Amino acid sequence: MIGPNGSGKSTLLKTLYGLVPARRGRVTLRPVPGQPVELTGLRPNRITALGVNMVPQLANVFPEMSVLENLEIGALPARSGSPSSWSAC
Repeated sequence: MIGPNGSGKSTLLKTLYGLVPARRGRVTLRPVPGQPVELTGLRPNRITALGVNMVPQLANVFPEMSVLENLEIGALPARSGSPSSWSAC
């Protein structure tokens, strides 16, 4: 997506990810051919579980990590279960 500062690029992405409520319309995802999945109104953790994620554009998201490593965080699949059941990466 390309546009000048203030044109709504970040707002659009935040709306797709559920961080900003849509004023009208809806957001759907078609992960496989067939029935689309309605994203509008879902919490960000549910959207991530469907395979959609967002990495904020900040210089210090995880400052000890490289740009590539910060982007890879956004590509990690959601884990199921409680945090205590997760193994260390």
